[in-house]
Amino acid sequence: MRRGGAIAPLACAALLIVGTACGPGSGSVQATVDAKILTAVAGIPAPLPEPTPQPTPSPMAFPTPLPTPTPAPDLSAIYERYARSVFFQETPTGHGTGWLLEAGMIVTAAHVVGDNKKVTVRSSFRDAFQGAVLARDSLRDIALITFDPSTIALPDSVPVLLSLSAANTRIGEGILAMGFTTHGVRENGWVGLPSAKVGIKSQLVQFGESSNGLNIQLDAPLDPGDSGGPVLNGAGRLIGVGPGGACCPPHAATSNAIQRPIRTQRILVMS
Repeated sequence: MRRGGAIAPLACAALLIVGTACGPGSGSVQATVDAKILTAVAGIPAPLPEPTPQPTPSPMAFPTPLPTPTPAPDLSAIYERYARSVFFQETPTGHGTGWLLEAGMIVTAAHVVGDNKKVTVRSSFRDAFQGAVLARDSLRDIALITFDPSTIALPDSVPVLLSLSAANTRIGEGILAMGFTTHGVRENGWVGLPSAKVGIKSQLVQFGESSNGLNIQLDAPLDPGDSGGPVLNGAGRLIGVGPGGACCPPHAATSNAIQRPIRTQRILVMS
């Protein structure tokens, strides 16, 4: 061998041949590349399926809720509570009805007592007793009768009637009137319970202070004997006093009977 310039190229060529033989083959490289590609592809998440479009729901129509009706007043319960507080008023010239204002005081119509000073008071639960006419208002047809509650005791089941302005009762509201229309006196001097007359408040009429004042128009018929009886609204509050049919001919229509509201303060101060 020479040590000249021809020997170096041969050494380089030998090195290239040896290096190629010692490195990885082309198949091995391709397999490595394919494996890396598969690994990368496996890491890519699969696309989610497109959702099936759903039809748009049609709006549902709901009925408008109706207001809760106001319960009708139980006039039967009101009658049962206060019927024993209504009394039969008897004078030598006739009879009518009265009701308990407070212990020892009964209100009736002025034309029931007339010019009498004493009145016989009868009920469905005790013997008759005498009441004294304390005051009367002939213009408004109201009278006050007194008795001694210490000697003439009434049971606890006889409540007093509380008054209320008639203006606080609505037009069309149910009204209960009580009175002794045709009740006769029994052998023991007692009477039965008063009759009930049910109607509605039709109108409120003001005749003025110089006449017979504020009046309620009621569509329930009131007859002779009902005079002085209480008129109650649907809440059981007293709103007036009935003049009854004594103010009218016997066969006159009573569908528009007039009730007189109570003026307790005016009565009590009268002498």
